[in-house]
Amino acid sequence: MITLNLRKKSPVIFVLIFFISAVFWVLPTKADNALTAPPFSQDWTDPALITLDDNWSSAPSIIGYRGDGLTSLVGKDPRDILVADSVPVVDVSANETNPNSLTLGGVAEFEFANSTIALQGSGTADAPYIKIFLNTTNTNKIQVSYDVRDIDGSLDSSVQQVALHYRLDATGDFLNLEDGYIADATTGPSQATQITPIHVTLPLAAENQPYVELRIMTANALGNDEWIGIDNISITANHAPTASLISPSAILENQPAGTTVGTLSATDPDLSDTHTFTLVNSCTGGGWDNASFLIAGAALKSAESFDFETKANYWVCLQVKDNFGLTQIEKHAITILDKPDEIPPSLSYANPVHGSVLLSGISQITIGFGEAVKDDFSAGAANNTENFLLVATGADDSFQTSSCLGGAAPTDTKIVINTVAYQNSFYRSVLTINGGVLLPPGNYRLFVCGTTSIEDLSGNKINNGASDTRITFTVSQIADVTSGKNNSELPATGFPMGLKTTLPAQPRQKIYADLPQLWLEIPKLQVSAPIAGVPLTQTGWDVTWLGKNAGWLNQTAFPTWAGNAVITAHVWDAHNQPGIFYNLKALQYADLINIHAFGQVYTYQVRQTQKIEVNDFSAVLKHEDAAWITLLTCEEYKSEDQTYAARRAVRAILTQVKPEK
Repeated sequence: MITLNLRKKSPVIFVLIFFISAVFWVLPTKADNALTAPPFSQDWTDPALITLDDNWSSAPSIIGYRGDGLTSLVGKDPRDILVADSVPVVDVSANETNPNSLTLGGVAEFEFANSTIALQGSGTADAPYIKIFLNTTNTNKIQVSYDVRDIDGSLDSSVQQVALHYRLDATGDFLNLEDGYIADATTGPSQATQITPIHVTLPLAAENQPYVELRIMTANALGNDEWIGIDNISITANHAPTASLISPSAILENQPAGTTVGTLSATDPDLSDTHTFTLVNSCTGGGWDNASFLIAGAALKSAESFDFETKANYWVCLQVKDNFGLTQIEKHAITILDKPDEIPPSLSYANPVHGSVLLSGISQITIGFGEAVKDDFSAGAANNTENFLLVATGADDSFQTSSCLGGAAPTDTKIVINTVAYQNSFYRSVLTINGGVLLPPGNYRLFVCGTTSIEDLSGNKINNGASDTRITFTVSQIADVTSGKNNSELPATGFPMGLKTTLPAQPRQKIYADLPQLWLEIPKLQVSAPIAGVPLTQTGWDVTWLGKNAGWLNQTAFPTWAGNAVITAHVWDAHNQPGIFYNLKALQYADLINIHAFGQVYTYQVRQTQKIEVNDFSAVLKHEDAAWITLLTCEEYKSEDQTYAARRAVRAILTQVKPEK
C-alpha cells in the first residue's frame, strides 16, 4: 500500500487522499474506449501513446483507472473484486522513469529500455486496473495473452495479486477468469526480474459479441505495494468467413443430374482456415431452388437436368463454415445456359473497334463475346492464342491474308499474340500482343477465328465455322511524332491570306461528327461557335471544312471530361476573312473560356498561352489527369509561300460547373 510517501495507513491520510481524489476526479480526463476487433496488440514501445497525465486518448481501446473504493480491505483477492466501478477515475502518471521511487499508486506509464504501463495499489487506489474494449462480432476462439512484469526493484516487498475479469456490457458486474490469476507477480525486495506470461481463452459467452470489456486488476496489498507491469498485450481470434464464391456459376441446359456447376471457395481473414459448404434455408426469402442442386465436397452439382426455356435463373442459399464453427451465409444466382443449336456465338464488342484510327500504339486487344465460350485452352477455346491472327499490311499497303485457316499471307506481317486471358464473368478475351510493346503506326487486321475455331459451350463455332470475324484498325502516324520518326504537323487551321480558297468535296472518311449540344464561348474574344468532332485519320486531323465551327480533335479527351481536350478553329478562313480564332493569342492568364454541354456551363481559366512549332505534338497532346482544354490555331503567316510558320496553343483548366441559365 502507498500512503503519500508515508509507510503508515493513517486515518488522516485516508481523509486527505479521499479529498484529493474527489477534487481531481472532476478534472477533465481523456480516454479512448473505442471498441477494437481482434487481432489487437499493444507493447507500449511508442512513447506517443501516453504523454500527459490521465490522458489515454492516443492509446486505442485501453483505459487505466485508479479503482478507488472498489474494496475497503487491504490484501483483498482481486478475483473477488467483481463489482463495477461506479465512480471510475481515469488515471495514469505519464512519462515516469523510475518505479523504485514512484509511490503514487494507481496506473503509471514508465519509459525505459522496455517501456510498459504498470499498476500499484495504495490507500487511494484500492484496486487499480486497465480495461480493454473489444468488439468480438463474427469471431470465436478468442485468445488473450499478456506479460505481467515485476518492474519494482525498491525495498518494497508485497504479495501482489493480479486477476483478469470480463463482462459483456458497460455497467454490470464482472466475471473472473481463473486462468488469468497470479497469486504473486513479484519476486521480493530489491528485485525486479519476474515475468509471468498469461494465456487465456475467453469463454463462449464472450464470442460474437458487439461489446466486451476485459479488466486486468491488482489490489492494495499488505505492506508497501510494488509496481506491476502489464505488457505485450495480444488478443487474437478466429474470424468468420466473409464471402463465398461459386465459379463458374452457370450450367448448360440438358446436362444430366450430377453435372458440376462450379467450384466452391470462401474468402476468410484467417488464411489457414479450412471450410465446409452446406445449402441452407437461412437467406432472405428462404432457400429458393436449393432442391435442384447438391454439394459434393467443394463442388456444386446439379440435382436435375435443366431446361433453359422453362427456367433460366436459379437461386441457392450457401453457408460456408470454417474449421472453428463460424459461418457466413450468402445467396448466389445460378444461370442456366441456353444451348442454341442453330445460333453460333458472336462478338459483342472489340477494343479497338473496327475501322478506328488510334492516336497511340497499343499492346492489348479486348474481344467481347455475346455468350459464354470455351476457356479451357482447347482447340475451340477463347484463351487459345491459335484462335486469333493479327497481321499488318506489307509493302503494298493492302491486306492479303484472307482467313485463320489459310494463315498469314507472305506479303503481310504477322504480329505475335503472346497470351490470351479469358474473363469468364464478362465473356471477353484480353490479348497481349507484340511482346507487350506498343504497335507502331500502320494498318492492322485481327482475325477472330471461326474457320479454325472458337466455340461456345454447346460446341457451336463462330460464324458456324464458315468465316472469321475481322477487325481492322489503324495506328496513326501521330504516334511517332514525339519520338521524331516522322514529320507530321499539327492541324493547318489557316488558309492563304489575300485570296479566296475553293474547297474540294469533303471525303467520307473525314466527315465531322455533329455534336448539337456542345458549343464554345470565349467572352473576351466575343467568340461563340458550335463544336464538331474531327476524326483522326492515319495522317492526322483535317480541319479544312470547319468554317465558322470549332473542331474537337477525336482521340483527345472529350470536352468537359477529365484529361486534355484539344479544340481547334481557323485563324483565317477560306473566304479570305479572319477565322474565329484570329485573336486567340490575345488571351491571357486567368481569362475565361466556357464550354456549354448538355445543360451545363463548364468554365475554364487560362493557365498558359504559347507559340509552338508546327510539329510540337507533345505540347498540344500533353497528358492531364484533371479536366483541361487546349485551344489550337495557326500563327505567323508567311506570304512568300502562303504557309503558317507556327501554332498558338492556349491551355486552360476547368474551375467551375454550373447549370445553364
